[in-house]
Amino acid sequence: MSLIKYLVIASGCVFYSTLGLAADIIGDTNAGQAKAAACAACHGPKGINATGGFPNLAGQNEVYIVNSLKAFRDKKREAEIMNTIAAALDDQDIANLAAYYNGLTSCP
Repeated sequence: MSLIKYLVIASGCVFYSTLGLAADIIGDTNAGQAKAAACAACHGPKGINATGGFPNLAGQNEVYIVNSLKAFRDKKREAEIMNTIAAALDDQDIANLAAYYNGLTSCP
């Protein structure tokens, strides 16, 4: 393997390991689907918002969802509704939601 290829792969591994997705917490899509009922009012029943006022979650990267929900929960990211909703989520709930939305197709 060339040195450049090795460095690109190694830097990618370091980048993803710092994103905050705990390797020991595996999301359960079925539990995520049950928990997602509270999300449907704003983000759509299958993670696609018909009005465009809120972001689509279907097909979104798990690491992004985990980091976003934890930031809302910990009030490092401010949005009153999301801060309130995320405050009730533990790490397993967040992993479950991330797995569920990641598994949905982003096409309506």
